[in-house]
Amino acid sequence: MKKILLITFVLICLCQPIFAQNNAKIDVGLQQEMRLREENELIRINIILNQQYDQTEMRNKSSAFPIKEDKRAFVVGELKRFAEETQQGVIDFLSAFPAVSELQSFWIANFINCYADIEVIRELSIHPDVLLIGFDKEYQWLSEEKLPREIIDATREITYNVQKVNANLVWNLLGYTGENIIVAILDTGVNYDHLDLKNRMWIHPNYPYHGWNVYGNNNNPKDDHGHGTHCAGTVAGDGTAGSQTGIAPGAKIMAVQVLDGTCKGTVPHTLAGLQFAVDKGAHIISLSAGIVGAPDDVLILFRNAMVNVLEAGVIAAVAAGNEGINPQPPFCVTCPGSCPPPWLHPDQTTTGGVSAVVCVGATDIDDNIYAASSIGPVTWQDVPGYDDYHFFPGMGLIRPDVCAPGVDIKSCSHLKNSGYVFKDGTSMATPCVAGTMALMLSAHPELSPAEICEILETTAVRLPTSSSPKGNVFGSGRIDAFAAVLAAIEKSCNYAILPLVKGTIT
Repeated sequence: MKKILLITFVLICLCQPIFAQNNAKIDVGLQQEMRLREENELIRINIILNQQYDQTEMRNKSSAFPIKEDKRAFVVGELKRFAEETQQGVIDFLSAFPAVSELQSFWIANFINCYADIEVIRELSIHPDVLLIGFDKEYQWLSEEKLPREIIDATREITYNVQKVNANLVWNLLGYTGENIIVAILDTGVNYDHLDLKNRMWIHPNYPYHGWNVYGNNNNPKDDHGHGTHCAGTVAGDGTAGSQTGIAPGAKIMAVQVLDGTCKGTVPHTLAGLQFAVDKGAHIISLSAGIVGAPDDVLILFRNAMVNVLEAGVIAAVAAGNEGINPQPPFCVTCPGSCPPPWLHPDQTTTGGVSAVVCVGATDIDDNIYAASSIGPVTWQDVPGYDDYHFFPGMGLIRPDVCAPGVDIKSCSHLKNSGYVFKDGTSMATPCVAGTMALMLSAHPELSPAEICEILETTAVRLPTSSSPKGNVFGSGRIDAFAAVLAAIEKSCNYAILPLVKGTIT
């Protein structure tokens, strides 16, 4: 009897490190879900691979391509090849289990999504190629919104937010409207039949409805909520129905529906939307949504993805979130707005890596901060694979980067093709920044994401005026589209236009 007990004790001791390793590779949220499920019940999971394409190596290789679109093509090809090679071992492993279904491979962040039972998850957790396994749950990406204050018919005007950031001066004095620039709206879809948007939609022979519905897995991203249409109108609404709502009325809108009509969706839905936009040629991502209190697996997936988006030469305007009423930094800014920017401001003395995200806060008509606008800092301390931007000790990562008008914003309705609605939030400020990015790229198409971010921050109107321009409420300040485009022109060495323009406005 004593011998049996001794053998049992030895076996437990020997197995303990394996069990500890299992738990370390299964995210806490998934562990909790597993305790609630039957052994043979299928759970949808995200499997994050240990191997991620090294950012420095990718940058060194892609530097051989001086033209941005050539660089994008190379980076996308490399990411696809890398994912296929590094995922094969896990895919082969999963194929041995009958209780695995609907397997999907993603290259934008090198992960696998599938259904698996508890036995498979446990076995998978000791696979050497796996970093972390997370529960693929459906999130509420947008807080419950008030109903639109009104649905109104057209009046001839340029909306206040367009004028506040001086976008109309860019059109009138510099002649740039965002022409030849594609902005992907990752949201609830777009009412592509709205009079102000129907001539502004991305056209592709394989996508007759101007984009893709990731959530519904079909080619029709028609908005059945209104949030995405409102955002699209702030980017490129051209005023055909009467109200000029678009910052960049010459840009094209790629509609990528990643949320349903109640603003719910999974992380793979949004990452598939990012993947589609980068693969199909979007120059700018506008993402007015985020996850509050994201767990490690979600943080890692979005950080990995936004690093790769950056290396493809694409920039993303992302909402900071509307969690500022009862702020609890460093957990106030939603993910992926919490990912770092392409350019680190000198005031960001606690440093770390970079990604494609320009995080956006919201202001009102008088440049006051919107009461609910999320404030920083955030931290990536102890997040597997990163562990940067330490907080206590350390300053964390300053969020947001910039702010823009986001209160009482008039834009396009999804219910009436000539109508408009008013909305508030960092969701409304984000497409204002995306539209400004489009104006900058139409003036200087070869601007890198880091250059765009630096120009936006260094030309922003400081709020409030201080000796230290970047902080955790306003970021570097409220954007100024005219000043940003002038700086873009100067960087392009096209100085001929500047004396005339500067003489006109002084």
